[in-house]
Amino acid sequence: MEPAEGWPSTWRWIAGTEEATLLEDQLYREMLVGHPLHRLAPIAIARCDGSDDVLFKASDDRVAEVHLTWGERHPDYPTTVFRTTLNDWATAQVEE
Repeated sequence: MEPAEGWPSTWRWIAGTEEATLLEDQLYREMLVGHPLHRLAPIAIARCDGSDDVLFKASDDRVAEVHLTWGERHPDYPTTVFRTTLNDWATAQVEE
């Protein structure tokens, strides 16, 4: 599932790990009803070293880069950016 090329060096694959489960739990603690990922059964697949950004795979097959706050719930957080595919996301990372 990890992209064949163009994978950003600051990101590491965590799918299926205990760390992924902990980050999924944190996302659910932060999300309010109505958040874009609410009801999409997000699964943590990658994490950016040195930040609170996590990549989630949604049940509709999109990927979402989420900035976890590790704080109180707020309607505007956690911020989330969707991409159609994992390769689209990786390409966008390289271009930024």
